[in-house]
Amino acid sequence: MMDTIKIPINDETFGKLYPYIIDDLITDIRWNGRFLMIEHLTKGYMKTDDVLSEEWLSILTKNIATSNDLNFNPTQPSLDASTDDLRFHVYHPSITGENKTILSIRKTPAVARITEESFIETNYGDLLLLRLLNLLITSKCSGFVIGETGAGKTELIKLLAKFIPDHEVCLTVEDTFELRLPVIYPNKNINSIKVDKFYSYEKAIRDALRSLVKYLFLAEARGREITRIVEGASTGCSVWTTIHADNTWEVISRVKDMTGTDKDGNDYENRIYTFFDCAIKVKKMVKKGSIRRIDQICFFERTNEKNQVIVFYKDGKYTGNKIPKSILDRFNECEQFESFKKLWKATFGGDLSAEK
Repeated sequence: MMDTIKIPINDETFGKLYPYIIDDLITDIRWNGRFLMIEHLTKGYMKTDDVLSEEWLSILTKNIATSNDLNFNPTQPSLDASTDDLRFHVYHPSITGENKTILSIRKTPAVARITEESFIETNYGDLLLLRLLNLLITSKCSGFVIGETGAGKTELIKLLAKFIPDHEVCLTVEDTFELRLPVIYPNKNINSIKVDKFYSYEKAIRDALRSLVKYLFLAEARGREITRIVEGASTGCSVWTTIHADNTWEVISRVKDMTGTDKDGNDYENRIYTFFDCAIKVKKMVKKGSIRRIDQICFFERTNEKNQVIVFYKDGKYTGNKIPKSILDRFNECEQFESFKKLWKATFGGDLSAEK
């Protein structure tokens, strides 16, 4: 669990790093002991000419550590901390191969970088895909978001939250506040809970379900709290979380592995197919800059005691497979569905309920 610290965000504190800290298009800053790399939203990875001395790094990391009464020394050589807008991870020079401090800074501002406009303009996806995401949320579907580190999983979750009806109760559960949904969407009925060693994910999810939360967003599922997440989806709550998996069609197996047990494996798998509806993969491609897009979408369907994964979108293209009837039935209760059907027909020239 990372502690939230208070440290001045100014030139005096961050020195050569300050221009990168305040640049909204820069998402990550990494010093590997030899050179400084930054990641720019449109230009991708860039190596700079900046050199950070060990003396200066010692002062910076000491400020980060002491700001929240943390230890950072040869006996505790790994430092994790965060401010409202920054996440720090530091390795002490005593454990690195070149006896150099290794520093990573990830920026976590309370902004939604993906808007409905930029979704289309940057080819993150097309209009039909955007409307599909809207329906998945308004119909209270549950799903997983996957992708490699830095691909933008959290940013997609922020976009999905935009479609939550303002009156519905939503809760985010995180170990460090990255989603910042109450700040991004102040008019929505959203609250945030931070978990730590005293208040676990399992307890937070359990309490959320008892308080009749209708939408539950988790920044990342890493372990056995996934059992509570599946339990949440079984109550009719719309549950969304990020997890680590290579492909959307491998998500079910990944979730089973995270439970740490094979007991009642088939029954548990059936529950996942029953209560979760989809998985979405986001991908970052470094090609003439940094390009992010939705790369895969699959649907989970359990009918007639048979489980099926339907790959709807792959490699940034529609596969020709249909949306399951069970999900279409849920969409049918949403006022946006009629316009979605018209857009579908204009895009594919056929009825939504039929194979394309």
